[in-house]
Amino acid sequence: MEKRDALFLLLVLGGGGYAAYTHWDVIADKLSFDSLSPGRIKAVNLAKDSSDFEQGFRNWQWLQTQQKRGTIQMAEDPWSAEPIAGEDYTVLARWVADGDPMVVRFRVNIAKRTVAYDGALDTPASPR
Repeated sequence: MEKRDALFLLLVLGGGGYAAYTHWDVIADKLSFDSLSPGRIKAVNLAKDSSDFEQGFRNWQWLQTQQKRGTIQMAEDPWSAEPIAGEDYTVLARWVADGDPMVVRFRVNIAKRTVAYDGALDTPASPR
């Protein structure tokens, strides 16, 4: 590779890196990188692993069993998490049962590894 080719390549890569840096907030929003934060993932996993829907079954197992039986329909990933403050998150699980949308809420503290089940919401939250 000649020197001018290497210089041109460095300029292009540098310009692309700078453009990505200056527009990172838009890129992250468009690609939904927020849902991949470690805190959100841990909060969802804690809510999935608790046994609130039925004794003896983890929440994710209960949802999968109900979907296989045909009593509920759900999206590919029915779980979502939003930070509240510090290490506290609100985790929502969504599905459709008998044509009615169901949304249940959990309050999760990822530092203490605690999950509080709030039950079904009166008005369904908007889908993601």
